[in-house]
Amino acid sequence: MTNSDKILPESDTDKVLAKAASVPPKKLKTDEPLSEKDEVKQAEEALRQRLNKNKKER
Repeated sequence: MTNSDKILPESDTDKVLAKAASVPPKKLKTDEPLSEKDEVKQAEEALRQRLNKNKKER
């Protein structure tokens, strides 16, 4: 008996369980393209670094 002989055909129950367990894809919270969001994150990180540098100098 080979592995292909052991495979059972999908039952209706399996299909229903698979559909119930599937998760819809998450939507973005904003309509902005990802590249703009990345630019904002980079600018915020640069600002944080400058502020931390200024605090250390005082």
